[in-house]
Amino acid sequence: MDMLRILVADEDPAVCQTLSRYLGDMGHKVQTEGSPYLLDARMKSFRPDLTFVDLTLADRSGLDIFSGIYERAYPYPLVFISDQRKPEQMRRVRVMDILSVISKPFDYDQIDRLINMIERRLRVRAAVAA
Repeated sequence: MDMLRILVADEDPAVCQTLSRYLGDMGHKVQTEGSPYLLDARMKSFRPDLTFVDLTLADRSGLDIFSGIYERAYPYPLVFISDQRKPEQMRRVRVMDILSVISKPFDYDQIDRLINMIERRLRVRAAVAA
């Protein structure tokens, strides 16, 4: 298994801690961010292979934040975390290049599948570049 750089963005420290511990125990390098206002800077400095971000970060929507980031060609896979799937949010998610939307409480098998998918993509990308 390859080590991924994974960013978890959620204003709930328990969510950050839970995912960080789970992914860290798998051998990945994980950073967390609880502020939607610092998220863009954290992503630029950390350059994650995969980002988990809450759809509803404090007083800003994860969709609004990432709409702007994707307009600037954000090249890293993104997974939204949601405890509720509102129809308007899901319509907006469909037009963005989002890897997946996962629900709270977490389905760890689903997270494992997403991690495996990203690892395979990175291996293929490295093989093509070689």
